[in-house]
Amino acid sequence: MNAKIILLAFVVVFTCMVFTKTKAQQNVFTKYYDSLWKPCVKKQAFFYTKMVKHDTLYQCTSYWVRSGKLNSMAVYADTSFNKGVGTMTDYYESGITKDSVLFDEKGYSSLEYDYTEKGVIKLFILYDKVNDKWLGENYDSLGKKIPGYFTYQEAAKFPGGKEGWQKYLVRHLRAEVPTDNGAPPGIYTVTVEFLVDTEGNISEVKADNDPGFGTATEAIRIIEQGPSWVPAVQNDKKVIYRQKQQITFAVSEG
Repeated sequence: MNAKIILLAFVVVFTCMVFTKTKAQQNVFTKYYDSLWKPCVKKQAFFYTKMVKHDTLYQCTSYWVRSGKLNSMAVYADTSFNKGVGTMTDYYESGITKDSVLFDEKGYSSLEYDYTEKGVIKLFILYDKVNDKWLGENYDSLGKKIPGYFTYQEAAKFPGGKEGWQKYLVRHLRAEVPTDNGAPPGIYTVTVEFLVDTEGNISEVKADNDPGFGTATEAIRIIEQGPSWVPAVQNDKKVIYRQKQQITFAVSEG
């Protein structure tokens, strides 16, 4: 009788251990990327990222494939690197810090320090929420501020700002696309990247991620067929700007 109890206890404990290990394994996975950080198969990878899920967040640690050395560390709210949480640090393959970024509550970069391969600071930028501008300072090769070189940049904008953008989406976005393509209930966010030239013209439109069900194609279409944007301005001069814009589709139950 005692032997049966001991055996039963062992089976219960062993089952719990297996279940716990399996559950932990489900929360840890690896993704592979090419030199431009586009997802790819393992044999074509330039970088790889180990992702550990903690509740709704992902601890992402990336490495250089050729050397296995640390490339970056960050926390994201998704596995497509669209919404950062807290800070992100990138490293040169030598191990020297390349840059350090602080994300705001929406997951966008709000503060950044860049360094040379010798570890000397070369750039500092800060997002001014009140005036919707980027402020920054440049440094020479010795890490000293360049006198009189205080830069600011206003990002490219959709005509009418955020309110104009929302009105445009309401009128023109085919929000039913994922539903029509059989998407299950959920939120599908596409990050579209494109260039805005000094005249506000749009070019090189592409989706940085594709949640599927036609969402990426529709997100690209809404940018390509939209109006010209307000150009970015740096130090009082219009400049070419690479814009990233998120477009979200929601599929409800029923």
